[in-house]
Amino acid sequence: GSGVRAAETARLAAMAAPRALTLLLLLGAAVAAAAGGGSAAQEQVVAVTDASFGDLSGPTLLAFTAPWCGHCKRLAPTYEAVAKELKGEGVSVGKVDCTAERALAARFGITGFPTIYFLSADGDVVQYSGQRSVESLAAFARGGWREAEALSYWSSPMGPVGRFKGFVIGSLYGARNLHTTVVERYDLSPTVAAVGLAFAGLVAIFLLALAVAWCTVGADPNAQQHAHAHAHAE
Repeated sequence: GSGVRAAETARLAAMAAPRALTLLLLLGAAVAAAAGGGSAAQEQVVAVTDASFGDLSGPTLLAFTAPWCGHCKRLAPTYEAVAKELKGEGVSVGKVDCTAERALAARFGITGFPTIYFLSADGDVVQYSGQRSVESLAAFARGGWREAEALSYWSSPMGPVGRFKGFVIGSLYGARNLHTTVVERYDLSPTVAAVGLAFAGLVAIFLLALAVAWCTVGADPNAQQHAHAHAHAE
């Protein structure tokens, strides 16, 4: 009767439970492996900042992007695949968030997104202008960059103009961040904080100029000779 059917149903359910559990475990392992593989690919692309840019060594493919840029979002999976393709070949693959690293973006003269450069081990900087495919980007990083024209010394981010632009923009944003910190920490009005920082800056410049002048006079042998001659004359 109904009791027999219930017992049979319970028996079948007990037999199916281990199989269902095994399938769930296998499915979970597959999902975890897929997620781990995706994160591993993303980890191949190094996030480069203004502070870490000087630590780059060797050939580097560097993409300048912005979080809101649709073209950058479409490039992201391709760029990750390029990093995976070049893994172990001695070429680093990095990206710069230009909304956060404004000084570095200014140093490279970035005006559109994404902009991709190749930095050679010898200091050459070459802009990439080909197709945004894994094959084209990998071929460019593997040696195709030699066929393109490198930036001149005066337009290169490694030159004095590029370094100066980066320094100016970095100083401006650094001053703005410092102003915001002072306003929030000490509960000052923006005007008072700006005047105080300006005064502190003038004092720092004066002290620096005084130190430079003192070191220059102290290191000038002619000045020392004049001082000794004057002392003897008295």
